[in-house]
Amino acid sequence: MRRIGEDVQEAFASGKPDTLTQKGEDMMQDYLKQMEVVRKKVLQQPGILPELVRQLHSGDSEMKIKAAEMLFCVVGQGPGRDVDATREALDNRLLEAVLSVMQATADTPATQVRQNQDVQQLMALLVAMLTQISVEEGDEAVIQAAAALGGVKTLRSAFDVVSGDGTQQNLVSMLWHWTVRGGSDVRQQIMDCGIAELQVSLLGLQHSPVQRQMAADQLAAYVAYPNQQQEDQPPDTRLAEDLIHAGAAMALIEMLSSEYHEQVRCSAGQAIATLATVCPSSKAKIIAMGAYHAVVSTMQPSEPESVRQCGAMLLITLAAGDPGEGAVFTQTEAAVRFTAMGVIPALAEMLSPINEASTRVMALQAVAVLASSFEERVQKALVSTGILSATLDLLRVLAGRMEWDSSLDGLKQPTLIGMRLKCAEILGSLGVENPANIKLLVDSGAIPELTVVASDTDIPESERDPVMRMLHYMCKIDQDVLAILGAMMSD
Repeated sequence: MRRIGEDVQEAFASGKPDTLTQKGEDMMQDYLKQMEVVRKKVLQQPGILPELVRQLHSGDSEMKIKAAEMLFCVVGQGPGRDVDATREALDNRLLEAVLSVMQATADTPATQVRQNQDVQQLMALLVAMLTQISVEEGDEAVIQAAAALGGVKTLRSAFDVVSGDGTQQNLVSMLWHWTVRGGSDVRQQIMDCGIAELQVSLLGLQHSPVQRQMAADQLAAYVAYPNQQQEDQPPDTRLAEDLIHAGAAMALIEMLSSEYHEQVRCSAGQAIATLATVCPSSKAKIIAMGAYHAVVSTMQPSEPESVRQCGAMLLITLAAGDPGEGAVFTQTEAAVRFTAMGVIPALAEMLSPINEASTRVMALQAVAVLASSFEERVQKALVSTGILSATLDLLRVLAGRMEWDSSLDGLKQPTLIGMRLKCAEILGSLGVENPANIKLLVDSGAIPELTVVASDTDIPESERDPVMRMLHYMCKIDQDVLAILGAMMSD
């Protein structure tokens, strides 16, 4: 029985309160069986629930733990909640008892609490129990009752005195769950209590890499989909701002380091991209935390392909588009800085057929962002590393004018069309405003290939128009381009 109390924080340490990590799920199967045995024994005793609640509220330390263990088994989920027993426990002021004990613990100096294993075990049980009675559909009344009793502030205070990774994660996960299920008033209470700071704390070095990965995933999920229900809901810009202000960028950038497993690094990268996309004005702050170097490091040939794709995605996010209001880095400056740190040779290698098709797609998009900066230093680097010729060859392959590249097998037609457009965009961008590059395009035979894309009726006209405009622009600068286009039209 005691093992349930000792290990419950690990078993329940998941990204959401109603899901479990695989390790936790394996552990949980045994616990559920134990819980069911205990539940049946407890409920066979008449009048036991009011007594257990009384012991939890007023008993000594050992009595509190034993009562919490048995109550946790009664109200726990698996293999199915005993609705009547849970209701009886709540009617006997279980919620008040749980919050009272948690608040009393939170009011105790942290130095006395954090090293006390009995107290930590009790807090783990209480957090898990509170999670269990507020996790299901229909539990909104429990959440609102807990909030009315000051539960949000109690949980915020409790976070500072619990020391287990799982307990802290479970506590924060429960608060996030309450933001979704508890209604707007409860959500506002939780936001005001500083949940952004709690989430960033879970990203800290004091936690295990697995816990930090879960925290990064959770951060991205609640910024992108605040109510976790509808895919078309607007992201939470204010939350993204709060997370950046609380230090999320620095913690996430550190997680991109090669010392971590690739899944940890990719989760961190996705979280950074989510923050930068939802709150574009945060790009400057993310960059100021060392993002350029960290991102370029992820794209080196020695890295796993998933990490390299993640790095390319981050480059695209941080360098592309209008970054919004506030002190920001322009696209041109970002392109120059990334180039100065050696990203273009890394991208050139990623375009090679030896890589997965998905890696090449991401690299192509990243190169297009850099090329469209129209910055001379960037364009020189793109030409000198052979990206111009590699892009032209890929364009010919995609157009069926060179032998098919089997590494592209499996890509769907819209993706292949998108790649053709990106190739054309890169080549056209290299020629615009740069007579020397236009000469290279003419000599390499790129102009006919661009013309084929611009006139391909299988591609929507709106997507072909930029290619045509670039060709027209180059015609005004170089008569050879005009001659090539004239010859093609006469044919």
